[in-house]
Amino acid sequence: MEKIVKITVVLYKNKKLSSGGHPIMFRIYKDRKAHYISTGYSSSVSHWNQKLSRPNTKHPKKIEIEAYLSVELKKLEKQMVEIHFEDKAPTSENVKERIVDFRAKISVFDFFDEVIDSEKQKGKIRTADCFKQAKNVLLAFTNKKTLQFPEIDVRFLLNYETYLRKRELKDTTLIFYIKTLRILYNRALSQRLFKVDNSAFNDFKISKFDKTTQHRALSEDDINSLKFLPIDDTSSLFLARNIFLFSFYTMGMSLIDVANLTWSNVLQDTNNGVVSYRIIYERSKTSKKINLKLTDKALEILDYYKGMKTDNYLFPILNSETDTPQKIYNRIRKQTVSINKDLKKLAKLCNIKMNLTTYVARHSCATTLKRKGVTTSIISEMLGHKNEMITQIYLDSFGNDVTDKAMDLL
Repeated sequence: MEKIVKITVVLYKNKKLSSGGHPIMFRIYKDRKAHYISTGYSSSVSHWNQKLSRPNTKHPKKIEIEAYLSVELKKLEKQMVEIHFEDKAPTSENVKERIVDFRAKISVFDFFDEVIDSEKQKGKIRTADCFKQAKNVLLAFTNKKTLQFPEIDVRFLLNYETYLRKRELKDTTLIFYIKTLRILYNRALSQRLFKVDNSAFNDFKISKFDKTTQHRALSEDDINSLKFLPIDDTSSLFLARNIFLFSFYTMGMSLIDVANLTWSNVLQDTNNGVVSYRIIYERSKTSKKINLKLTDKALEILDYYKGMKTDNYLFPILNSETDTPQKIYNRIRKQTVSINKDLKKLAKLCNIKMNLTTYVARHSCATTLKRKGVTTSIISEMLGHKNEMITQIYLDSFGNDVTDKAMDLL
């Protein structure tokens, strides 16, 4: 009889899902018998590399699945070593039972760690940090190191909500923590780490929370006060102002996207002999490709940095030394804190009665366009991201000529 237990990844073609694809499974093979454990993922034959037993480059979740498989296979191999030490002659049946039982006992916090590690491997450092924040708050609420998924019921969620409200958090923050927990819960459910007749989140409605955010928009006078405030260009206030105004002139571009811009994102466009410039980039939050006209005011800011040695970046935030996703994330987070501190100083100097942050640029841009008569169907309710997805659909359908005219009003 074979002593070796083999664990491999396979596309289980014997079962066809409603999506038309097949489940991706872990196969446990011993004594010429095979048993299967679901990974929670699936693939079509055309998106699967049979030779490597991995999704191919056409699979939309290739990076996510490979990161998950890498982490999970290491855990399964470790479990196999422990099984062999405890049982010198394990059968394929009891190996599967032991592994399934082992996976079923994984705690919420252990699964948090798995997801955090998986997101980091995918280079999604910001997402990993969101899960880490949510885990730490949940740990503080439970005041214990172990929590099993079946313990998360409606009563648990109501008590968690009460705990968060006692911390005087805004509804938007409550939504973040509870939504992140729901994402984790659903991932574990899809991977069959536990069984439940009715998901706790079916009866606990996140939609009851107030998703609106405080109205934060500067007037045109405030924008002009910032623009024409005399500042020494060697001061950190100078960079903070330029970042804020550039964001304002580019439909409220986020700081993470501003920081990642390189000169290759700036393209020259000639139409009927008229030369203009556009900026094309992929928005980090939604992976949506954005194509905007650069106004003279935005170009004026870029002209200042054009001759600087910034390793091809538009602004001196990142450089060649920030060469990993973790370094980039750490640098941008540090710069966000620094820039927001400087913006508060600028607000005081300009007599702006508002908590000025980089995000205010987004609200201010949308509000300015609304005040100038730009149709709501173009900018919709960009404030607070309430209908941002719908807004982007409208922007796409109108084309560049309509959005360019709107940009010229800033």
